[in-house]
Amino acid sequence: MFKFFCLMLIISFWITLCPALDNFSENPASIAQRTYWEIFIPGFNFNLDLDNNLLQLDDLRIFDKERYQNGYMMTEDDKKTLTADDFRLKSNFGMTFLSIGYRNFHFTFASHNFAETKAFDKEYLKLVFYGNEVDEVYDLNAAEGSIAYSFLKSSISYGYNRPLILADYLGSVTWLDDFLTLPLTVGVKLNFYTPLYLAELAESSQKFGSMTDSLFYSYHSLVYYSDEDSRSVLTAGLGWGLRWQLPAGQIDFSLDDIFAGLNFRNLAAGEYDGIYVDSLLFFHNDDYDPLNESSENDSLRQSRRRISLHPSLLLGFEHRLFRDFNLFAMYRNCAFDYPRGLALGINTTLYNILSLQAAIGKSESYYFQFKTGLDTHHFGLTTGVTSYHGFFRYARGLGCELSAFVKF
Repeated sequence: MFKFFCLMLIISFWITLCPALDNFSENPASIAQRTYWEIFIPGFNFNLDLDNNLLQLDDLRIFDKERYQNGYMMTEDDKKTLTADDFRLKSNFGMTFLSIGYRNFHFTFASHNFAETKAFDKEYLKLVFYGNEVDEVYDLNAAEGSIAYSFLKSSISYGYNRPLILADYLGSVTWLDDFLTLPLTVGVKLNFYTPLYLAELAESSQKFGSMTDSLFYSYHSLVYYSDEDSRSVLTAGLGWGLRWQLPAGQIDFSLDDIFAGLNFRNLAAGEYDGIYVDSLLFFHNDDYDPLNESSENDSLRQSRRRISLHPSLLLGFEHRLFRDFNLFAMYRNCAFDYPRGLALGINTTLYNILSLQAAIGKSESYYFQFKTGLDTHHFGLTTGVTSYHGFFRYARGLGCELSAFVKF
């Protein structure tokens, strides 16, 4: 009985965590026809994604120390997995602190955190696993370009509440008449960006080689990061969107974060260099010491650094197949948010309040997304799960999102 009660509790909780599913809610034109207040509950609005290009969850066993302590030896398949490509890890976390709207106006205040790191270089691991060729120099750039930043984004959205008919402005175009007579809503958005933190490995290079008579290794790296003396500059960006209402669906287009960028001032910087040379000609000499020099300079400052954010593009289409089943397709590309790429899916509404959705998408790899939602007259709750590359042990990354709001 206790297990049955727990199962029913979990099912009830899952059904309650559900949305009025709107895949194109970032389009400011989506609020043009809204006639009520909408307030999102602080602390219950976030999205989190963690993905990589190389390792499945099942591959994490390769790094299990206990297996090696018990006599396990790394197999050739393990080595091939780790050297198939440079290992890149991507993540983003967004939290909405305030989101409130009335009719065709809306204000949002949120934080965004993004990181993309090149954790290790496949060429370096090949050297570790298989050794190196004599009289050959290896040039590596391990982790170069890795970056992590966070910022606050404030947005004011406005949707023009009177649908436009393009035929009234463009006249008759024979083969487009049916399309030009469809109602079109438009919206605009004004954004403000406040940078919070930046860490960047701007330069990273390594050289390694073993000759018949010597061995050498050198490295260089340059790092930028925010500290207590760093400052940020408030910047602004624009966005706009369109929504065409079709007889059995809609077409959405929006372009956000136009002219967006994060301006940092007086960043801390560190430059690190080192070289090691060991000549085999003198190894028999007791007074001989290999050349081993390194230098560190942590007192550097970077006067300014701008992270340019490319415009966020959304293009979507939704069509009612029959009754309460809808087919949708969308392309999304945001500089600081996942998932990206093209997605195709279906959704349905049960009892006019419960929504279910499944989608498959393609960016650098395939991803699978499932959402549920609950929408009553005064309350809505959305939850979603994303699995990258595969499911369960075969997944390379996971994502989740939650959104709760009240309306009146």
